Amino acid sequence: MKIDNLPIGDHILDCLLHNILLLDNELIIHYANHASRQFFLASPRKLLGTPLPVLFDYCSLNMDLMQKK
Repeated sequence: MKIDNLPIGDHILDCLLHNILLLDNELIIHYANHASRQFFLASPRKLLGTPLPVLFDYCSLNMDLMQKK
């Protein structure tokens, strides 16, 4: 991934070893750092705009609990 055109904040987040996802209220992914892309074995094109529950279709996550405010 070319980093020359990234804002400094995105560059810092991409250097972290921890997964960072930016989600909206509907749990749609709007940002995934490099660690997240490696964890999900997916490109930014596949992750961005994807609802988080779609990535966990094979798991038994309680999505209602995740959406509680």
